[in-house]
Amino acid sequence: MNYLEVTSRFLEMILQEAPRFIRATVILFAGFWLIGQLMVFLRAAMDKSRLDRDLRPFLTSMVNVVMKVLLLLSVAEMVGIKTTSFVTILASAAFAIGLALQGSLSNFAAGVMVLIFKPYRVGDKVSIQGQNGTVSEIQIFHTIIVNSQKKTIIIPNSTAVNGIIGNLTTNKILKTDIVIPIHYGTDFEIVQRLIEREIETIEQIDKSMAAEIKFVHFENGGYTISIQVPVAVANHDAVVAELSKNVYNALVRSGVRLGFDK
Repeated sequence: MNYLEVTSRFLEMILQEAPRFIRATVILFAGFWLIGQLMVFLRAAMDKSRLDRDLRPFLTSMVNVVMKVLLLLSVAEMVGIKTTSFVTILASAAFAIGLALQGSLSNFAAGVMVLIFKPYRVGDKVSIQGQNGTVSEIQIFHTIIVNSQKKTIIIPNSTAVNGIIGNLTTNKILKTDIVIPIHYGTDFEIVQRLIEREIETIEQIDKSMAAEIKFVHFENGGYTISIQVPVAVANHDAVVAELSKNVYNALVRSGVRLGFDK
């Protein structure tokens, strides 16, 4: 077989197969474009629906991946690639990868549980495994919270769901827990009245619920009192700071000795 015959057969094969490859290429690009348009429509529909905002990114990404995989398999079948063996190889590879990534899969499963059962949502103030902060994102493998120092803390979802979760936002109201050491010789009722006066000056404190100013326990050289007032979760940290400062200044101005020094 000479060079001309090889070239002739090669060109003949190209001409015979070209329509199929061109058709497959057109379908591939058109399919990706249609999937992109569908994703835009799907996101818009989810935004208008009552579907939970934490669940929307997860669902759209899953639909996007599944549709693109189905499109690629269909195009491969069109150009003559046997997808049966391809799917078998893909399944075997997925099994092997799954064994190697058991920890990640457990985080994925835990992420799905968080999205379904909602022990916390984006924007909630939480305490997870001793880490306190506001939930910034709920990702498939991790939950991201930002603490009061603006540090970003990334917690594996499996760690979160397998431990104790404190959700401070659920009840909408938190109580402050301000502890003050008072020197012996100071009348508790005097201190109580001074604190009550300062509580009345702060508008963010919920006045519909009673404030608690409690005698906690004795110390060597004095006693400890606790101030607990109801505050909306969003205002909690600011109220604690303001009330602590105001109470301190009021007690000092009135001559109340703080601390346990002898």
